[in-house]
Amino acid sequence: MADVIQAIEDVKQYDSNVDEQLVTSIFRSLGPVVYNRDTRYVACSDAYELEMVREGFLRKQLGIEGTNGELTDAIQQVCRTMAKSQFKLRVTFYYLLVKKYGKQNLF
Repeated sequence: MADVIQAIEDVKQYDSNVDEQLVTSIFRSLGPVVYNRDTRYVACSDAYELEMVREGFLRKQLGIEGTNGELTDAIQQVCRTMAKSQFKLRVTFYYLLVKKYGKQNLF
């Protein structure tokens, strides 16, 4: 599922008014991550993975300030939103976080 069209279709499961340009920008910003099976998905059951999302994406890339608990709660909210999906596509996961925090202008 390393194709931007497939990523857009995945996002449509969670946002009926999907911002295709935002999905495309997030997809491109991830570079080779979207092509590697080990990094293409977010594992909500992996504490280290969620820490990397919190520190690397929310804090560093989006510049979100907040306590670890607040940011972890936001990540868990996305995990719950995507709970029906066995494989949580990283592009979709990040899209939902970007929209939650209103950081679309960064992409």
